Amino acid sequence: MVSGSTPGLLYGLPKVHKLGIPLRPILSAINSPTYKLSKLLLPLIDPVTSNQYSIKDSFEFSEFITSVSINNCYMASFDVKSLFTNVPVKETRDIIVNQLFPAPDYILHSLNKTQFAKLLNLATNDTIFLFDNQLYKQTDGMAMGSPLGPAFANSFLSFHEQNWLNACPPEFKPTVYKRYVDDCFLIFNHQSQATLFLDYLNTKHRNITFTMEGQDDNSLPFLDILVKHSNGSFSTSLYRKPSTTLLGLNFFSFLPTKYKLSALQCRLYRAFKLCSTWIDFHEEIKYLHNFSNFNLFPISLISDLVRKLLDDVYRPKSPLITVPKQKIYLKIPYIGLNTIKMINSLNPTLHKTFPAVQFIFTPVNGFKISNFFKLKDTIPLGLRSSLVYQFTCADCNARYIGQTGLQLNLRISKHLGLSYRTNLPLTTPESSSIRTHSLDMKHSVSREKFEILASANDSLSRRILESLYIRELKPELNKDLSSIPLFLF
Repeated sequence: MVSGSTPGLLYGLPKVHKLGIPLRPILSAINSPTYKLSKLLLPLIDPVTSNQYSIKDSFEFSEFITSVSINNCYMASFDVKSLFTNVPVKETRDIIVNQLFPAPDYILHSLNKTQFAKLLNLATNDTIFLFDNQLYKQTDGMAMGSPLGPAFANSFLSFHEQNWLNACPPEFKPTVYKRYVDDCFLIFNHQSQATLFLDYLNTKHRNITFTMEGQDDNSLPFLDILVKHSNGSFSTSLYRKPSTTLLGLNFFSFLPTKYKLSALQCRLYRAFKLCSTWIDFHEEIKYLHNFSNFNLFPISLISDLVRKLLDDVYRPKSPLITVPKQKIYLKIPYIGLNTIKMINSLNPTLHKTFPAVQFIFTPVNGFKISNFFKLKDTIPLGLRSSLVYQFTCADCNARYIGQTGLQLNLRISKHLGLSYRTNLPLTTPESSSIRTHSLDMKHSVSREKFEILASANDSLSRRILESLYIRELKPELNKDLSSIPLFLF
């Protein structure tokens, strides 16, 4: 069935920390034909995306490595070169399906093995995207930005690495092996074993190539952590790449104060959780003092936030026992202090009217750097969907305003009474004020005279926007003055 969708957009993010500043390809798949199907399948395949070697995040790894005790060892990090684009999609689909369905008659969420395989095939085949105003189809590999990309990469490596490690000769098998997506942390007895194991892994699959970085002065960066080995134990602190600068969110940015505080609070929390010694934590606080000063934060702010963090950890307050409320998030434009005043004035009324609901307002500043520098291709108007549009007659300037969840090209074809597949006239076209006007007045209808006024993902928002535009512009060709009651005077 026809539904509103748009092709994905391929763009590149520069890797400023690497020689030559290569681009990392990112596929923005939001609103692509299989995006929602991919999101639906994602939690279903989660059980096969990890194993005993997987780590969830930096916090889990820090907790693990600081519990390890080894006297003489050599640390190394392995990285899979371009993992996402080299994942063999068909092979990985088979791995996932065979692991999720151990028996032919096994049922998972009301789906049998054949049905699930078809859905997974639909979600990963025929990925269409735009680049430089040209349409392309991805023939193999998973794109970064695709909902199923990390899951497929993890499923592929989780399946194979168990076999590789089980079959590895004991002469150079690592004593510790942990992996986060394509980054692996390994510990060997001797440095020579690391090279032998690297050569061993690089013979295991034609699509996969590992690179290696060894320890330097008993230290090794892994993810955003610096792991140090001394006297048989491991400690961790925060690691920053050489390209990192002090530039961050400025205190005078046009944003609510809570967002500015969060920029420091999250850094403080990471420092406290990832620094395994008080000396490293102290050094991180000194760095955050420089960071806050550089970005014009009040001098005393970091000290106040550190005090609050330590009080919350070592002097926790007794939680108030209450009935949990339903949380509803509301995004509103941020226009300064007036926005905060409006939220403060609305909260008491909302709490009184809806006592079982907690309304959380999210003020958003719509002005971004991306508004001035485009990183992505612009989707052609005809391929955009879920929008409010306007038609202007080229002969008499009569206007029509409508809304649709379809692509604009498809909606225009319906107005013209044409098949969107063959562009031939339909035997029984649906009624259209634009086509009626064209036939009665013998005026031409050009696709170029359609323009987009606004976009909204859900039907209710589009109908409200359509009604507001009809009320404001009073188009001559609209029979109905409103598609939904507005209760405006």
